[in-house]
Amino acid sequence: MRHKIIFFDIDGTLTTHDGINTSVPESARLALQMLKENGHMTALASGRQYYTVRPVMEDLGIPHAVTDGGNGLVKDHVFLGCEPMDPGFVRILCAELDEKRIPYAVMCDPTDNVLHATPQMILARKKLVFDQIPVSVSDDFEKKDIYKVFMEIFPGEEGKIETLDLNFVNRWEEDNLCIEPTDKCRGIRKLTELLGGSMEDVVIFGDGYNDIRMFEQIPFSIAMGNAVQELKDIAYYVTETAADDGIYKACEHFGWLEGEGNGTV
Repeated sequence: MRHKIIFFDIDGTLTTHDGINTSVPESARLALQMLKENGHMTALASGRQYYTVRPVMEDLGIPHAVTDGGNGLVKDHVFLGCEPMDPGFVRILCAELDEKRIPYAVMCDPTDNVLHATPQMILARKKLVFDQIPVSVSDDFEKKDIYKVFMEIFPGEEGKIETLDLNFVNRWEEDNLCIEPTDKCRGIRKLTELLGGSMEDVVIFGDGYNDIRMFEQIPFSIAMGNAVQELKDIAYYVTETAADDGIYKACEHFGWLEGEGNGTV
């Protein structure tokens, strides 16, 4: 059997969340170890910025990653860089948010944990998952690249924003909309080429809306049992939930852990 290059989403795919703690099931850790022992390559494909992907890579011993929704690349634990969002689009979007007095924040560096927020965003959100640094938008955007834009807006209110590109929308929380790259396949193609591999050998695991564009472009796609229905509908295979050993069971099913699988392609 040809060796695979297997890309895993992080949240909801490799990790589970019980409302309090986020963890990687021991069965998933075992599967990753066995995959490597059998000659398969493992990598992450995440919407997260590099700063929060790096500790996951170190914890799981995964050397490669596509970060920032497809715009960032890591090979052999070396961050190769990240392409920023289109500056013209970002300026127009944030000018509209200013005009409509919608609180927002921007990420200017995927390698740190700093979120540059308007004072209104700081007040609107009592607690941000990033360090908070209020900045002047007029001064900041002319000097810095922007990688993500966060805004305080509830579901159903997206129509307020004329500049919004729904291809770049991801909702992290009910009251928080994130504008970010969502084409992980773009990064997967680049990283696969750097690894000397073929897209024919690429396998992807995912569970969320930001995985849909990736599943539409890569045939060998595996959706977790806890995935959104839209992803399950286009997946090549649907495994169990992340908490119910979904990673291990899928790898076992396709024969990547030992012997021959009953569903190899």
